[in-house]
Amino acid sequence: GLSMSAVRVSTLEILTPSSTKMIVNVECLKEGQKPCTADSDGNIGSGNKGKNNLGTKNVGNYNIGGPLLKKVVPLTLLNPSPPPPASLPPPPSSLGSMTGSIIRDDYDFTFTAEAGNVSPSSINYIFFTVGGAAIDATSTPNSGSPTSWDKQLDSDAAALASYAPVVGVQGGSGSSNVLTLNW
Repeated sequence: GLSMSAVRVSTLEILTPSSTKMIVNVECLKEGQKPCTADSDGNIGSGNKGKNNLGTKNVGNYNIGGPLLKKVVPLTLLNPSPPPPASLPPPPSSLGSMTGSIIRDDYDFTFTAEAGNVSPSSINYIFFTVGGAAIDATSTPNSGSPTSWDKQLDSDAAALASYAPVVGVQGGSGSSNVLTLNW
């Protein structure tokens, strides 16, 4: 991480919780440091008309904020959205619980899973990163109890993979409890 007291991005738009914006430039300021000015569209950074613009020599016509940061305050939402309502707990699993394991060898992952009372027709699984981003999702037929299968990820995906929830599914009957496998 960078050591800084404030961060400013190159947008003057008001962001709402449902909006998606691409940040194209970030200005990191320390207390007392003069911020960049921006052009009339509020753009800071290389290629626009602002002063002190991260190495540009253009002259700006619109200044965002005061000339110096004298005080650093935390950012807060002016009109925060209420938190989502609490979800109801999931219904009891019709297939019961699963047990299993996973073994990783570079890009190869070997799963073993065993269902509870009712044998599922297929087993769904998905690889996630540490931060919870989905990498790869797929399904495999259940070949018995226990059932084993192999999955190979490409090198980039394998480097990011951290865990894989596994769920047994029986068409028309429901699913098992989720079994999260870590390596």
